[in-house]
Amino acid sequence: MVYLDKVFLRKARTMKKKIKDGAAVVLKRLVYPTSVIYTVITLALYIAGSFIGKGKIPTLRTVLLVLAFSFVISLAGMILAAKRLHLALRVAIHYAMLASSFFGLFFLAADFDPSRGLSIISFFAFTLIYASVCATVFAVRGHAKKSRADRAEYKSIYDKSI
Repeated sequence: MVYLDKVFLRKARTMKKKIKDGAAVVLKRLVYPTSVIYTVITLALYIAGSFIGKGKIPTLRTVLLVLAFSFVISLAGMILAAKRLHLALRVAIHYAMLASSFFGLFFLAADFDPSRGLSIISFFAFTLIYASVCATVFAVRGHAKKSRADRAEYKSIYDKSI
């Protein structure tokens, strides 16, 4: 009976540690980036509002939309960093999440009429900017990976001088 109690307590501690580690991962990968993005965007909105005029300070609705937008951006970044999915699928999900949240924020915060031709132009501009940033990041990463592989010292497994 004592043995079963010890086993149960050990498993309970292990489960508690896993839950604690999982909460730390969520905090590190989701909450911190969300708060940083939210702070930067909100600060930029308030600074822009102070330069434009007194009537252009963001409302509570705008600030809450920025918080939701920041959360979606952070979640999209977390999905992009996941190694379990194929790279093309991660990029596609990341793009879809960013585009939908960007246009959701754009249409809701600015009370923008989506029937205008400006929405199509802004969609293509967003897609073009996303594709150019994505291509640049992948080109730099590929070049860095190739240069690391070139610098790696070759060690023969057949070398008899060991």
